[in-house]
Amino acid sequence: MQAAVEVRRPGVCPQDVHRVAAGDPAGCRLTSRLRDLLAAEVIERGCTVTEAGRWQHVPWPVTHAAFTERADPVLAQAPALVAHLGS
Repeated sequence: MQAAVEVRRPGVCPQDVHRVAAGDPAGCRLTSRLRDLLAAEVIERGCTVTEAGRWQHVPWPVTHAAFTERADPVLAQAPALVAHLGS
């Protein structure tokens, strides 16, 4: 069993401590709250994936994965019927 290491980021609230297994490189895990924030930046605010990642100091592939994680279930649904307006 690997020992856990406490990782404290400077300027972050003391309760916001991430536990990382000793064999994993620091910073390789993200909280679900951060993934939700990254996806919301892209979906709701209309930011680009790169821009949202830059603001949160994560690489764009991580932001893209968070975005697709939320967008894929919505896109998989069948489109709803709409009324035709105009001639």
